[in-house]
Amino acid sequence: MDTFFPKFSKKREGVNVIMEQKLLTSVSNLILNGQTCTGCGICAESCPEEAISLGLVGAVRRGVVDYAEPVNIDEKKCSYCGVCVVMCPFNSLTLKVDGEEALPIVEREGFPEYDMVTKIDQDKCVKCTICEDVCPPEMPSAVKSLHLRVRSREHLRSRQ
Repeated sequence: MDTFFPKFSKKREGVNVIMEQKLLTSVSNLILNGQTCTGCGICAESCPEEAISLGLVGAVRRGVVDYAEPVNIDEKKCSYCGVCVVMCPFNSLTLKVDGEEALPIVEREGFPEYDMVTKIDQDKCVKCTICEDVCPPEMPSAVKSLHLRVRSREHLRSRQ
């Protein structure tokens, strides 16, 4: 039956993917800009409903696929609270309630904070370079310089 609420939908409009939740008295839209999203995963880590998962990050960023996004958002699991919008360092997510930008989680003063310092734990790093792929080129990146130094050392060792 189509008469029960909430109703959910997902659609693509250009570079944006729009998730929609229709309630009896309001409509919430979570908008993902697939062009600015790097697939860093901060939104997935911070989502209280576990509605966000990483997609085909490498393939999307390299332009190999055009049918997917760096992250997948389950429009039915999402509570449309806005935590992901607050946490996204690239402003790739927007939440609108009844057509107006809104952040219910901020209005209720209940959102987490994310430490924006880039550090690589060399004991855990496997030198896969995925962090380089998801870091936008226009952003100053300690990640890129750390990996360049690691590669340089490895390159020097391999030549000896």
